[in-house]
Amino acid sequence: MALDLDDLSLFARIVERGSFAAAARELGVPTSTASRAVSRLEASVGAALLHRTSRAMRVTSEGRELYARISGPLAALSEAGRAMAGARGEPRGRLRVTAPADLGAQLLSPVVLDYTRRYPEVEVELCLTNRAVDLVAEGFDVALRATARLRGSSLIARKLTTLEACVFAAPSYLEGRDRPRHPRDLCRHDAVLFRPHGARWHLTGPDGDLAVDVAGRILADDYSFVLAAVMEGAGVGLLPRALVPREVAAGRLVPLLPAWEQRGASLYFVHASGRHLPPKLARFREVAATWLTPSSRPSSR
Repeated sequence: MALDLDDLSLFARIVERGSFAAAARELGVPTSTASRAVSRLEASVGAALLHRTSRAMRVTSEGRELYARISGPLAALSEAGRAMAGARGEPRGRLRVTAPADLGAQLLSPVVLDYTRRYPEVEVELCLTNRAVDLVAEGFDVALRATARLRGSSLIARKLTTLEACVFAAPSYLEGRDRPRHPRDLCRHDAVLFRPHGARWHLTGPDGDLAVDVAGRILADDYSFVLAAVMEGAGVGLLPRALVPREVAAGRLVPLLPAWEQRGASLYFVHASGRHLPPKLARFREVAATWLTPSSRPSSR
């Protein structure tokens, strides 16, 4: 026997308010709608639930038994609806984020700190790994990825920023050395090499596109290591600008050839598709875009 949830809700409200008219007014429906709902329930259960006269209404023993069984579940459903409505407002709960280890360690720390300060009801779990995480299967809310190529159609990628790379060096490395004035001068410097870039750096600047060969004895496939080595004075490095604003501001890194840059990969905000973006995810995207877009990055942080 299948009972209609709307009919049950109407019946419960009639019992609670003591009349068809009061329940109908509260729910904004005609009294006839309430009456038909009770008639359908009575037909389904095969018993009278309410005795109705022109002067009064009385709940039958079968009606009291049905009300006792449904009142708790209906209240729980109503509370669940209120909770979900609240969840559409203030971000809360756990946000699971994954990102490449070399980029995430540098890029996401100010993002996560700012986000958790703004939204104290959210707990952030960050997984930094260079493997391709399956967001849906592994229960992650969002990934930051340097590619828009997605597996399957259940994911959405939104571009956050472009990781343009520029040449940097530590003050300790530059002591006693002539600074390069043109990319061709880089051949006279030691370089810390990021493996995907290799020993040929492709830079774009006032003279257009230029490929320059560099040399160095340190080669790595992790930006965090390259950054650490450059800061220790091991040589010049081609690093994404988004990774180093704090180091530059503090004087730990010096930008070289500022008019030249390598056009880097784009960084994407990837999440499962859906009509509605949960508040915790929507607000995280806003904070990440603020920090990772150079033109809008907070200057005081």
